Amino acid sequence: MKKTIIAFGTLAGLFLLLCVPSGCFYDNEEDLYGTGTTPCDTVNMRYSVEIKQILQDNCYDCHLPSLPATYSGIPFETYDQLKVVALNGQLVERINSAAAPMPQTGLMLPCNREKMEAWVNAGAPNN
Repeated sequence: MKKTIIAFGTLAGLFLLLCVPSGCFYDNEEDLYGTGTTPCDTVNMRYSVEIKQILQDNCYDCHLPSLPATYSGIPFETYDQLKVVALNGQLVERINSAAAPMPQTGLMLPCNREKMEAWVNAGAPNN
């Protein structure tokens, strides 16, 4: 009986020693990643610079007809093709949709979405 109590006490002590310190560690998003207060510059968004880069990083894998294996059927290969989707509201709607995000892997970074939306709100200029 005495050995059982000692064994149980030893196991309980090991459990506390190993689990309690890690259970008390607290991470919060603000401490880990900062406050996220870095401003997103959405002034004078240019199709040829900022928008094309966002498209290249997030959209071209599925929106270029020249990549038939992954092509979605909605082309963004030219400015005119993208402008149609931008001005009818579908582009901003889809890039901000949590239920059906674009890209399909998940919503793009908030700043990129803000840039795209600012460009669309400016009339989606070909600049």
